[in-house]
Amino acid sequence: MPDANSADATRTGLGISELLKTTVLLNGQEAPVSASFGVVAYPSHGDNPPTLLRRSELALSAAKHAPGGFAVYTADQDEEAAERLALASSLRTAIDHDELKLFFPAQGRLRHERFGRR
Repeated sequence: MPDANSADATRTGLGISELLKTTVLLNGQEAPVSASFGVVAYPSHGDNPPTLLRRSELALSAAKHAPGGFAVYTADQDEEAAERLALASSLRTAIDHDELKLFFPAQGRLRHERFGRR
């Protein structure tokens, strides 16, 4: 859509989402049809294909958890993606340097087992 903005993208997304609310018959069973899609608007969300594609993928990720199955890109999604990437990098570094420790809670039946040092 030329000269689209977030409001236009939201209206379009809601329309598509409504159209997809249906079921299909598979082997005698009704199965719901669903889809998730991320929406970006040119030029407000980016002025080149790589930026628009990256931001549409961020919106798609958000859409998978959104009611209606769609989400319009917001700058917050860039920040959240950067935080997740930093966390994943830190976790990988901790694993590589044997700095990660995992603790499990004790489990047992209080009537039959004793906890603590013996």
